[in-house]
Amino acid sequence: MKPNMTEWKKYEKELFTKYSEEFPDHEIKINDKIIGQFSKVKRQIDISIRKNVTNYSVLGIIECKYYNRKVDVKIVDCFIGFLDDIKANFGIIITNKGFTQAAKNRAEVKSIKLHIHKFENIENLIKDVDYYFNQRIKNLELNEQDFYQRVKEYSNYIDFEKVDFEKKVIVFKNGFTNTEYYAWKKLMQETSRVFRDFPEIERIEIITPAKRKFFEKNKYIIEDRVYKSNIELNEFEIFMKVNFSELKNDVKIWRKFLNRTNLNNKNFIQSFAKKYVTSEILINN
Repeated sequence: MKPNMTEWKKYEKELFTKYSEEFPDHEIKINDKIIGQFSKVKRQIDISIRKNVTNYSVLGIIECKYYNRKVDVKIVDCFIGFLDDIKANFGIIITNKGFTQAAKNRAEVKSIKLHIHKFENIENLIKDVDYYFNQRIKNLELNEQDFYQRVKEYSNYIDFEKVDFEKKVIVFKNGFTNTEYYAWKKLMQETSRVFRDFPEIERIEIITPAKRKFFEKNKYIIEDRVYKSNIELNEFEIFMKVNFSELKNDVKIWRKFLNRTNLNNKNFIQSFAKKYVTSEILINN
């Protein structure tokens, strides 16, 4: 017997809110719908989580079961077929009452990425999603194919004609950054991202165009400039007070790193620019 609809919806909403807070850079939807590849009909999804990782789209499904009894094997069996129909990469069943032993046994099928948890153990819920999305990052290798595929995911503004794997240079097009300050900030963030993805890289150069606005002779002047950073890994780790290999091995640490106050602190970003960034007027050919 199920509890009333109000309790169930509240339970589902709490889970959606928790995942949205923990994974702000993922696409998370509640009451999503996907057409099944076999059923050919729209399938209702309690919570879906999507993200492109290393040129590969990952889809996770969260099924919320707020019951007055334990989840049994029939529910797990149906869920496995459901994941197959919508081509999900992994699935998680979350319940408030636990699971029968048969349900646990069925969930251990190795060909299905399925985890089941009690809602009270919320940290394990986060770790499981972290694992599924982070395993592809952990498998990145420093070769030309992985490098170009990963750089492609950084932004739609990558100038691939100027990206150079051998020289370890990444170039962005006009529009990626619009102001000098934002150019500084993105150079710091993208340098961190490259070193996280490929901690074997000893040095990375990143280039982005932006506009510099300043006041001179009683009027504002806007210059088109090119901003560059050319940074060595070991020195940057000291400056950022972080070990990038550790960030690659644990996406949760990476998200905490991105949310650190100093990464959005104006004085810290200015100190980064003073130490690492150069610029010159953009000359259009």
